[in-house]
Amino acid sequence: MTLTLLDGDLALTITPERGAEACSLEVDGVELLYQAPWPPQPLPPDPVDATPWELAWHGGWQLLWPNAGSPCTVGGVEHGFHGAGSIAPFEVIESAPAHAMLRCAIGGLVCERSFEVRDGAVRASARIRNESTTNVPLIVVEHLILGGALAVEGTSIELAGGHAIGQSWDGVPLLPGEPWPELAGDDLSILPGVTSRFVVVRDLAAGEVHVTSPTGLSLDVRFDRSAFPHLWLWEERLCATVEPWSGRGECLAIEPSSVPSTDGLGGAVERGEAIVLLPGESFESWCELAPRPDRSDA
Repeated sequence: MTLTLLDGDLALTITPERGAEACSLEVDGVELLYQAPWPPQPLPPDPVDATPWELAWHGGWQLLWPNAGSPCTVGGVEHGFHGAGSIAPFEVIESAPAHAMLRCAIGGLVCERSFEVRDGAVRASARIRNESTTNVPLIVVEHLILGGALAVEGTSIELAGGHAIGQSWDGVPLLPGEPWPELAGDDLSILPGVTSRFVVVRDLAAGEVHVTSPTGLSLDVRFDRSAFPHLWLWEERLCATVEPWSGRGECLAIEPSSVPSTDGLGGAVERGEAIVLLPGESFESWCELAPRPDRSDA
């Protein structure tokens, strides 16, 4: 089952049974989200490790919660790669031509995920409420993976400051970092022809990212900086050779995050980075995507 929301030339398709993910976002028939080139495999029982999660992944845009990054165990609770919420089935609460609300409950947390298309933009919001009787730690990340023309050589990423920290592929921060956009001699703001780079940009100056492709397709990503003070940035172009990538991946991940690290909820709890919701408390956030004309044409 899918839901498609429409606003003029903008079409957003949502898959409720898999994390309420946005599996497609088209503007005038042009796809903006990454579409995985491998046939997705069925998910094993939760929790899952990184490879089974990726093998079952379609691409697109997911909300990661209550974990994001590496699998871990916190307070006796196992958390799979990128969190159970990223793949759990959601119930459709409201559905209209340009708006939808979906709901999912996991381990005492209830998530309401809403999408709206209006005035040429997509706005996604989340409200995660602790309905248990104990404190619950969590991480929340907008797992937004762009593809197609937004992930070609020469695409530029513009941020208003921040501090780039490299991350190992198991999510351990690699210190020290450098002021955006440089890290270890690399300019992170321009996609090279072949690359596989993964960093966290901590302490963003603003909740905005501007992505501009040399093809003329551009996108503004705006988000609630109070909820997402950091950005996970993954640049992948034809470099990852492990399965299921096999040298085929061309994507750009722009991921507003509640935490400045990617080694999972266990590490975030230990460092005091995790959100901790008391009984009855909620975490709320929003993220907006707005295609725009290439600034070079102005």
